[in-house]
Amino acid sequence: MGEETVAAPDEATFRAALVALMPALRGYGRALSGSVAAADELVQETLLRALSSERRMTEVGELRAWVFTILRHAWLSGLRAGRRLTPLEEGMEGVAGPTDSLALDDLARAMRTLPAPQREAVVLMGAQGMSATEAAQICGVPEGTMRARLSRARSALRRALEPRLRTPPGV
Repeated sequence: MGEETVAAPDEATFRAALVALMPALRGYGRALSGSVAAADELVQETLLRALSSERRMTEVGELRAWVFTILRHAWLSGLRAGRRLTPLEEGMEGVAGPTDSLALDDLARAMRTLPAPQREAVVLMGAQGMSATEAAQICGVPEGTMRARLSRARSALRRALEPRLRTPPGV
């Protein structure tokens, strides 16, 4: 069996695929940075880097993992540079109704208690719906490590939210 060569996507296809990924990138950026404004900056930096390296892309199917990796590296670079990150709660006002916002507050607090690698696993595999393989590729770790991080994060979140889950609404 010979190895197939895949032609690079044309510019219009590449850019359309990038645009389609922007909401997911914003969500991931917000989960990492804790701020809408910082997430927008991360997405902007990610798109600039992706566009400047467009010729490296061999097929659009790889694009999602590739741009998520770029965003993660941009975020890590910002941390190393000492950029101040805003708290996770900032900008969450008005996202849901009063009852739902209590649950979101509980979840936000519980997520803040997780170590960053576990938080990333929840965001990538839970919120973004990525496979363990994709998430592992983005984070540069083995697939089993991503699965373990997600399992530990879910357990920790369950423990943190258990009292809230047992309390009936309106009490």
